[in-house]
Amino acid sequence: MAPQVEHQRNCQLHREEEINLYYQCTQNDINNYALHHFGGEKRSYPRWVDEYNVCISHIHTAKTLHLDFYHEDGTVTLEPCDPQSATPSVFIEGKDHDDGTGGSIVSPDPLDPTLPCDQQNLPNWSGIWVEIWGGAEEADAILAGELQHTGTERCYTVQPTPIPSEARLLETWDNPGSRDYTLTLRRDDSIVENGCMIHTHLRGTNYTQWVKSLGGEISFADQINEDWHHIEEDGSEKYLSSHHEIRVGSCRATDDESHTAEKHYTAGILH
Repeated sequence: MAPQVEHQRNCQLHREEEINLYYQCTQNDINNYALHHFGGEKRSYPRWVDEYNVCISHIHTAKTLHLDFYHEDGTVTLEPCDPQSATPSVFIEGKDHDDGTGGSIVSPDPLDPTLPCDQQNLPNWSGIWVEIWGGAEEADAILAGELQHTGTERCYTVQPTPIPSEARLLETWDNPGSRDYTLTLRRDDSIVENGCMIHTHLRGTNYTQWVKSLGGEISFADQINEDWHHIEEDGSEKYLSSHHEIRVGSCRATDDESHTAEKHYTAGILH
């Protein structure tokens, strides 16, 4: 089979899978619309908004899909799936993510580590994230569907709060148990002067994470580096360890936030 034909067929397969996930996702949102809008709690509508944006992300992936192209000489390059769509994906963002209290705004746009923090909203990097330890080679193989990851799947859910500079990060797993973080933006000079990173504080503890970009063309929405720190008596944060995480899909926590309720994997991800 010619490489061009193989690539085209793979593109069609992955696009159809993303579109199927979109229709499944929107049907669930339609079924739960009344529950989320008339549930009697302020967080009901923001939760529906988050789930709606997960649906739109499937369409965005289908429109901008890139897959490995296996050339006849054995080389592999990442090539776009034609046709690419330049039309914007319409997420619910901005004031619609505000619960009406004048609080924080959570944007679906990934954090840009090269821009100052005061020029960006808090990013929604919700999804299924796993730790990897094999560096860029392992990350590329997993994201290309050539290797199945062996890490624990964490479901991150980012939510706005009444405090404009803060968001909430909920971390859940398949089994009962969860973690609650305060999420803020913090200046980071490691890539450019006056750049930006995510700072999380595990509530009820002295542990924090500095969530940074891996640099280059790697999007903050797909891969991150997390540095664990400990808050010392003088208020400084002592470095403990680092790890690399990649996003392999979208997810939703249970209503009581005790564990992960639902997971949808990015097209091609082995699981």
